[in-house]
This record gives sequence, C-alpha cells and structure tokens, in this order.
Amino acid sequence: MNKDNKDTPPLKFVTYNTHLFYHTAPGFFGEEYEDKERINGIIDHLRTSGADVVGLNEVWADSTKETFIQNLRIQFPYSYYNPNKEIFKLGSGLLFLSKYPIINPSFVKFQELIGWDSMSQKGMITGNIIVPSGGTYVPYFFVITHTQAGGSNDEINVRHDNIDQMWKVIRGLPFGNNPLVVFGDLNVIAENEGGSITADYYYLTSMLGSLGLKDLYRVIHPSAQQDHGYTSDWYTNDLKKIFNPNDKTRTRLDYFFVKNFDTNNSASSTISVIHNYTYYDPKTSEQMDLSDHFPLIASATVVIV
Repeated sequence: MNKDNKDTPPLKFVTYNTHLFYHTAPGFFGEEYEDKERINGIIDHLRTSGADVVGLNEVWADSTKETFIQNLRIQFPYSYYNPNKEIFKLGSGLLFLSKYPIINPSFVKFQELIGWDSMSQKGMITGNIIVPSGGTYVPYFFVITHTQAGGSNDEINVRHDNIDQMWKVIRGLPFGNNPLVVFGDLNVIAENEGGSITADYYYLTSMLGSLGLKDLYRVIHPSAQQDHGYTSDWYTNDLKKIFNPNDKTRTRLDYFFVKNFDTNNSASSTISVIHNYTYYDPKTSEQMDLSDHFPLIASATVVIV
C-alpha cells in the first residue's frame, strides 16, 4: 500500500440480510411479507446511507437484484451477482453494490449445504474495489457471504465446513498489505445473553483470526455484556415476530471481519446496528422493520504502511 494514502477517508460499508423471497417459489408459501413495499423501503434507505460498499443477503430472485441495481445506479454504479441458472433451486441471495469499480469479481458456491439451505446456492462473492487515494489508487478486497443456517449438530458441522472453504478462498486472495473485509450473515451466534462466547463463534474467530482478520464489532465494542450488538432480535424486530413467532431469541449473526484497517482509531472506525430501517406497513398501519435482521453499518480507515 502506498504511503501517500493519508488522504484516504474512512470507507463506509453496509451488510444487510433482507429476507426477500419476491418472485420465488418459497415466496408463494409464506416466506413473503409485503416484499414489494420492503424492496422500495430498503432502496430508499440505501440511497441516503452514504455507504461506499453494500453487501446484501437473501435477495433471492435475480429480478429483485436487478431492481436494486437499476434504482441505486446513481449511488452505486457498480454491482455484481452470480446469476441463478438452476430452475429448481434458489440462487446465492448475494448482491454486491459499490460506489467504486469492482475488479475481478467471482462467486464460489459452498460445497456442503443441508436441509432448507440445500435448496439454495449459498456461497461467497470475492472481488476488490479501487479507491482513489493521494494521487494513486488503493485496492480493497471484499468477501461477501451467507453460511449454513441452523443450530443442530449437523448444521453447525456444515457451517464449519463452509468456514473452512471460505478460509481457503481468503488465503488465496492476493491482498498483501491492502485492506480486506469479510462480511455478511454468517449464522454464527456470537455470544449468549450473558456475554459468554459460543463454541461456534470460537471456531469462526479462530479460523479467520489465523488470517489476521478481526471481528470489527467486538474491537469497537469489546464488552459483550454491555453491548450485545444483536442483529436478530425477536423482542425488538417486528418482522421477526411475523416470520418466526415462536423464536424468542436475541442473537448477533451478522459481521464485518477486517484486516489492515486502523481499528484502534475511534475517530475513523465505527460500527453500529441500525434500528431505523423501517417502512409504513399498509396491513397494520404502523411502521414496520424492513427485514427480520437489522442492518450493520461500519466505517474504517486503512492502515498506512
């Protein structure tokens, strides 16, 4: 990385699991709720987010991805997703939006998926963006992903297989001293409500930590007892109550793992769970959350080396 990148402002990025099944078979069988209104609401919020990079999960239909791309092309003129070519399966659900050119994007499908997830093509998008900095350009490397869901032993084992595969892909990326961000809904419960880490989270952080990646939320908010950072919360998320009426859980499932960012500088590194992504629900005549997850928004500055 060039030493002249002192002029590089913090990069702002968003990860959001949208739970959008519009124009898919599951959408006809209870997985859809006001999806057209929610799509428009998410677009409106992303327009004013000030983000440089957005990674969306569970945008299952390619037509919905195109709706996002067309309506956000002013804010995010660059985009990438892997088209779904299988008639009887959902795609990856992943959509990469960027203010800056996306270089060498690609998609890698997970080798192991079970249960409901086996009817999808979950995996990871890799690529890098080129950001102007002090008369030159800095490449930022990104991995956007959504791993196996569920808490059974079999589901956890498959999720660990996904993490292993992701580890191999990341290890092969030529990021060097350049910034790297891994983000998305990893379906790993970070801590219990008392703040103690789970075995699943220990596995995740051990694997990604071996590559020098840090959980940005816990770097900025080190106390899990005081700042849970729940991105899925039955008690505060209206849509989660609709899709999962009996799942009275509060969990941190969505992450940014970063490397080669100045995470020690609180002035330039921030991360927050956002609770104001809402829309007017004509069914209830009330404000409703736009998804059953809350978006996670972060900004960070690269390390100067």
